Amino acid sequence: MRLSIRSKLILSVGVPLLVIYGGVIGVDWYRSRGVAQERLRNHLLNQVRTTATRLEYTLRGVSRTAERLCDDVATHENVPREFYWLLLQRTLERNRGITAACIAFEPAAGPDDLYQFAPLVERRETEPPPRKEPPELISRYSLDIPLPRGPLRSERGDYFNSDWYRQAVLNEKGVWSEPYHNDQGQLISTFAEPIYRDGGLLGVAALDVDVEWLQRIVDRQRGKDETVLLVSRNGRFLYHPQEKFVMSQTLGASDETIPWATLAKAMSAGGEEARRVETPRGAVWAVFTPIPSSHWSFAAMLPEESMLQPLRKYIRGEAAILLVALVLVMLVVLVMSLSLTRRLKRLTRAARGIHAGNLHLNVPGRVGNDEIGDAIRAFNEMLERMEKGG
Repeated sequence: MRLSIRSKLILSVGVPLLVIYGGVIGVDWYRSRGVAQERLRNHLLNQVRTTATRLEYTLRGVSRTAERLCDDVATHENVPREFYWLLLQRTLERNRGITAACIAFEPAAGPDDLYQFAPLVERRETEPPPRKEPPELISRYSLDIPLPRGPLRSERGDYFNSDWYRQAVLNEKGVWSEPYHNDQGQLISTFAEPIYRDGGLLGVAALDVDVEWLQRIVDRQRGKDETVLLVSRNGRFLYHPQEKFVMSQTLGASDETIPWATLAKAMSAGGEEARRVETPRGAVWAVFTPIPSSHWSFAAMLPEESMLQPLRKYIRGEAAILLVALVLVMLVVLVMSLSLTRRLKRLTRAARGIHAGNLHLNVPGRVGNDEIGDAIRAFNEMLERMEKGG
């Protein structure tokens, strides 16, 4: 295949430039993609840690409230039953996230040597009118603080077989129960703290927390395009973008949570990890961290595509700039090649005329101050000598 000098010039300049520009874009994409992935990983990890810390702080606030309640019960002996209800009312006032508070005594350890006594105070959406508490009881036990308006008083029955009671007694420390639905249909979790007096078990203080309160904290921290999960120690969803999965699915059982199925074991062990996971819908970054006090886990998932979109936009912009630069270079090469080929064509026409027998020709026009111009001048001088000699 015969190629003109112009084509050769364009190819000899354009192809190397195209390869160089393509290499620059490829290297930039590779390096920028690695940096973006690391930034995405760190961003997700920091965000997950921040939310987990906020949840841990909230739960620890409940546990500290329970510890104070236990101290108050242990320090006051031989008090009337009314004292415990007032104490529970004050507990509700101390922490607005608590929906119910209970003191469950061991057999015959409560007032009047009752076999079973578990005073309970609950918040209700529709509250009865406020009671007038005995002023002498309030002042005697330093309970003179504003009390909640009319929480419902009752007693818990058959609490000895409750999971929260047995776990607190067996562990000999405060524990969070696996979340469950109460009689009002609320999803709650109970923090139970054993009460000791003179080294003996007196009972268990139990505080109920509405999981919806924790769900709102999680929802406020959720970023754009993120999928966040709050998972109990048994792997059940306490928060999920699709509400139908809450408490009805476990971490590894749902098709909607394929990325998490491979991480379920590490999450249940209370680990922290950030991992890139391939899914049928593309790669995602999955990050999770434990909430130590409850042995729950908080996790977030972000599609890698959401991170690559701005990077692709940047690379497209860079490619457009390099393409414009390549076109400009090609235009310069084209203009220069036109100047070269025009003079070469004049020289070719003159040589063909001489070959036809016309010795009175020369190469007309501007010859230029380069190698081709030198060749044209030498050709014209040769013709002049041949004409004089003829």
